[in-house]
Amino acid sequence: MSDEIQMAIRQSGAIYLKNMCTQSWHERSDRDGHILTDVFSIHENDRALIRENIVEAIIHAPDIIR
Repeated sequence: MSDEIQMAIRQSGAIYLKNMCTQSWHERSDRDGHILTDVFSIHENDRALIRENIVEAIIHAPDIIR
């Protein structure tokens, strides 16, 4: 969200974050219900940090980032 960073880099970061959240938000499990440890998922602490900050970040973001 820093204004000191070029807009193209900020936009790329926003797209990367969106894609990571879409693909890796939940832990994945196999058919037996065992959590797959070899598949990346966003840690709960990081998910909490995103939840706490995403609304304010979107409100203050330029249109191209939103």
